[in-house]
Amino acid sequence: MKGTAIMLTFFFSVLFSLTAYAQLPYDVERSIKDTAANEHPGNYSLQNFEIKRQTKAYNDFESWEYEKNMDQRTFDDLKETVINEHPGNYALQLFDLKRQVAAYHFLQKYDYVDGVPYDVLNDLKYDVAYRHPTNFALQKFELQRQIKAYLDMH
Repeated sequence: MKGTAIMLTFFFSVLFSLTAYAQLPYDVERSIKDTAANEHPGNYSLQNFEIKRQTKAYNDFESWEYEKNMDQRTFDDLKETVINEHPGNYALQLFDLKRQVAAYHFLQKYDYVDGVPYDVLNDLKYDVAYRHPTNFALQKFELQRQIKAYLDMH
């Protein structure tokens, strides 16, 4: 009985790993494997880990087709931006997309700060959006920095 459980576990783990690779376009799969081999030469365990990590990130990134409370064009532009900023690094693309989406939602809800007049806050939001139109994480950071400076001055 125990041997059967071990064999089934092995069978399903092999099946899962094969289906994970089967979902990738050939050029993406080749890129992931080549990058892992170049980054970790001779360390097959680390190469395998990196291949699995990048494969999962690629599949998660590609399956994320829309974001609630964000218009589709903005979301598509964000995806395109992170692809261009981190070509071939699918884990970093996914991380950056999550960071940008979180910052976007933060900025959408950031309508009041104690001690900062509404018009000043709106001017600051407009200014950082103008200076960093496609980088919501940088907008968030810059807005928080500007608000702190404003509060320190007043």
